[in-house]
Amino acid sequence: MDDKNFYGVFKKEMIDDVKEKIERMLNGEELEEAEKFSVMKQVHEFMNIHDISDEFKQKMRFDEIIEKETELYKRISSYGRD
Repeated sequence: MDDKNFYGVFKKEMIDDVKEKIERMLNGEELEEAEKFSVMKQVHEFMNIHDISDEFKQKMRFDEIIEKETELYKRISSYGRD
């Protein structure tokens, strides 16, 4: 599948940035709390607001990062929509 099908209405640069930060988090690199919060908030928005495909979720490794950052993801989920 062509990457263009994964991006949809989102800017490629934004998707690439989120993916790179997810990779860093999964590889054990420490990010600043604000940066980590921002990434997890974006993941939450993708998972709950946007209609994204399972292929996109897998490519972005959303399930893996949610599992690793469960507590932060739950906190963000409890805030509701902005």
